[in-house]
Amino acid sequence: MYERMIARTRRRMRMTVLTLAGSKGGCGKSTLGRAMSALLAREGASFAVVDADPNKALSRWLTAIYEGPEITHCAEANEDRLAHLIAELRDQHDLVLVDTAGFENLGSSVAIASADAVLIPCKASEADLYEARTTATKVKSLSVTTRRTIPAWVILNSVRTTAVAAHAAEQIKEAGLERLSASLGHRADYEAVSHTGKMPTSGAAFREVTDLIAELRAKDAMPAVRVTA
Repeated sequence: MYERMIARTRRRMRMTVLTLAGSKGGCGKSTLGRAMSALLAREGASFAVVDADPNKALSRWLTAIYEGPEITHCAEANEDRLAHLIAELRDQHDLVLVDTAGFENLGSSVAIASADAVLIPCKASEADLYEARTTATKVKSLSVTTRRTIPAWVILNSVRTTAVAAHAAEQIKEAGLERLSASLGHRADYEAVSHTGKMPTSGAAFREVTDLIAELRAKDAMPAVRVTA
């Protein structure tokens, strides 16, 4: 019995809630959700997706368009039910990936407060950088409220040129925000995924998302795939 208890404890320690957050629509949360979900499913990872965006873009994609291994997913925008749903799925999977609305609402706050880490996608425009700072400030406030550290990282999305990316990276640094080394380029493949349901298995987009997942795992923000006998 003691060994089973230890095993359950170790399993709980591996469970992670990763929330995709941003107070501006169009910053790339659903793009990230689609790409990461498709690759994680292909790996055979134990994870679930929660779509907390009232628009349900990610949920609609998973239900009607996605082609690949089955992914457990739920759409829940109600903040009261959302908190319980995330907790329930966290007990059943190694990872819960939560997509949020492109504006501030109670559901987004619940998703951030429930998170073990937050990923903030950000394009290179001034408006996106401003909203990334707003979201990061919200994460810090909820860290104080929940009395625990909730790490948050900005990831540059839809990068068009090296010069623009460098400028945006410098702006993120000057704002005191932490940025991931991984980034997503402005690529037709990401748009195609939203229509075809198929994530590429090679090429630049595939490498970018693979690098992102590897970096998050290195930061203990995402569990590695468990090998079962």
